[in-house]
Amino acid sequence: MAKIEEMKTEFEVFKDVWNIYKKFYFVTDELEFWDQVIDECNKVREKHINSTLCGKLLLVILEDLEERGKHND
Repeated sequence: MAKIEEMKTEFEVFKDVWNIYKKFYFVTDELEFWDQVIDECNKVREKHINSTLCGKLLLVILEDLEERGKHND
């Protein structure tokens, strides 16, 4: 069973990943845009290096941003 501290950590992970998603929601095909996305993701991943949840959530938002970027015409 999860402990309160684990729950707080997971909430922090969700918050950090959500903030990236919000910041980069409007996808462009500019290289600078994607460099910034990757940079932000790397910072959050480093912050939560021991969290497998963080890695999974970051992959999900990256896949979503990439997919939506393909349909931005």
